[in-house]
Amino acid sequence: MTTESFRVEVPKLGMRGTCFWRRNGWWLRFTADKKLKRASLKTTDAKIAKAKAISFLTILGDQGIAMLKEAASLRDTAPTIGEIIEHYEKVTDCSTHKKNSGALLRVIARAKGWVTEGERTMSAAEKAKVMAVRSTELTAQLAVDYQRADKVATYTKGTTLAGAKAVFARTKDWVGFPLPDISGFLNASKEAKQKYNPNSFKHIPKDILAAMERESRADDTRRRAFICCRYLGMTPKEVSFARKGWIEDRPQGKAMCVRERPEEGFSLKTGGARERDIVIAPWMADALLKADDYLIPLHTPNLRYQYILRVFNLWLRTHIPDRKGAAYELRKQAGSDWLEATGQISQVQHLLGHSTPTTTARWYATWQKAVVMPPAFQQEPTI
Repeated sequence: MTTESFRVEVPKLGMRGTCFWRRNGWWLRFTADKKLKRASLKTTDAKIAKAKAISFLTILGDQGIAMLKEAASLRDTAPTIGEIIEHYEKVTDCSTHKKNSGALLRVIARAKGWVTEGERTMSAAEKAKVMAVRSTELTAQLAVDYQRADKVATYTKGTTLAGAKAVFARTKDWVGFPLPDISGFLNASKEAKQKYNPNSFKHIPKDILAAMERESRADDTRRRAFICCRYLGMTPKEVSFARKGWIEDRPQGKAMCVRERPEEGFSLKTGGARERDIVIAPWMADALLKADDYLIPLHTPNLRYQYILRVFNLWLRTHIPDRKGAAYELRKQAGSDWLEATGQISQVQHLLGHSTPTTTARWYATWQKAVVMPPAFQQEPTI
């Protein structure tokens, strides 16, 4: 651990100070009311110390020493957003934690009007202001203010709010951490309206599905991705992490075993609720087991995920150009086909890895054929 001091400043506000090592952590030395003052940054990490120091100086220059004292007095019972993110990124095993943290920062910055209009990223000064916000400000009103302020599509707002909420999704990450009551913020995030309507999925015509099936056989990687999405209903993330070793022997035959695998950096959106074993047909097993290891033979999870989102989706859109999430359209087609074949929403729920059948019925699986009247109703009742 280096103990050298370094200077920090917020040029826009004319504020500057020095971070120095004292006993067992970093401190900030600065001038306020013509007096030299010191404040503990409560961290041993130099990068975190710098971010916290900029936050202190931003508050001092923007709102005065009174607000700084107020923030300091509340720090023990109301952690700042910076402290929340520092803790979250240290303890969580969620593979999307960086995106979730970014979403939380964006929600707060947009809600408070601190991000320059039209900019997609925050400046260092803007980020410092957000990191200094107390967690008690995570309220239902903040979520409402964000939805009013952010000039993006409604669906994108819902996705951003969902990402911000995901920071707090895993109870184990927050055991022993002094979080205030943020239930209002989490409930308001849940209610963010999506751009599409329930049961908006339309079955892909059979001739188009047949053309996809035929063309998918021209490339082994494309073929494996197609089987996983089209017939097994797997998500793009699941396909990007799937390996040959996920296919295991079961009494009914070969099965694709989708479950959380921390040692591989793979987590599921709803954890254990989304884990499932899907027994697959022999011809599917033959195609998938041709892979050397990962079904998408690229070196990193990000490259494999980008293959699905870009290369695979680009091919799909040559057949279904009007569908935005092309790989997800295949997932919904799989759910709908299984529903028509089995008539059991619970089985389709398990196939798709949903925690409740409501999600399955509302967004993913729809009937195409007419409901057949029971035989008992075929004859007119006698009186």
